[in-house]
Amino acid sequence: MKLLHSLFPLVVLLLALGCGGSGSDGDLVGDPLRWATRWTSVERNLIQADGGMTVGWNRFTGATTIEGEAVDGEFLGAVDYVNGSGTWSGFQKFTWADGSTLVLRLSGTARLESGGDTAFQFSGSVAGGTGRFSNAGGSLTGSGTRRSALGGVVDLEINLGLYRLDAPTARE
Repeated sequence: MKLLHSLFPLVVLLLALGCGGSGSDGDLVGDPLRWATRWTSVERNLIQADGGMTVGWNRFTGATTIEGEAVDGEFLGAVDYVNGSGTWSGFQKFTWADGSTLVLRLSGTARLESGGDTAFQFSGSVAGGTGRFSNAGGSLTGSGTRRSALGGVVDLEINLGLYRLDAPTARE
């Protein structure tokens, strides 16, 4: 039973990856949003096997500033690595002080570099939102670095183009 309980977040994450739309439907709302977030792991379940394989999930929290506003974040990620490199996917949820949320769907690659750092590249889409991001859509790209072992602090930069906002702009 404990194994099923610990795998539940991963199953939810994997099932959600196939749901919802992606990409853009309409004109870009304002300039693309750009921000960096430092993510700290608060919970993880990583399984290692022969041949250098590591699979599992990680839950991170972080805070950032987007367009001058303080924003709290949560990041659920799943990894499929061999010798520190491979693919990953996940969701990031950002919450503004007014309660508005923006949920992003991401997928990317991780590459363990010779110096021990891991380099990330990813793309994604808006999975949903509430408040000023109700009915939002959009697409994103990004990159980042982890300068420690798997499960350590991750720094990611995101470039996001937003579409279909109920409000005229995301900056109100």
